[in-house]
Amino acid sequence: MPYAERERDTVLQDIIGQYGYAGLAHKLGIAKNPRQTIYEWRQVPERWLEKVSKVTRRSFHQLRPDLYARNGRRIG
Repeated sequence: MPYAERERDTVLQDIIGQYGYAGLAHKLGIAKNPRQTIYEWRQVPERWLEKVSKVTRRSFHQLRPDLYARNGRRIG
């Protein structure tokens, strides 16, 4: 089920605003249903953190503060 823009993580909203759905999917190498894949994300999925971090130059903590502390260590 797709998420309303207001339900999407603000950092992800900023990234989508900068690259667009298709542009971000292209940079990440998502070939199968690229726009739809990104559209369905509520926040950056953990399996995509490394690639999104490299493309956007944002830290894991910025992308997923629920999973990573400021020092880059995984929480929990």
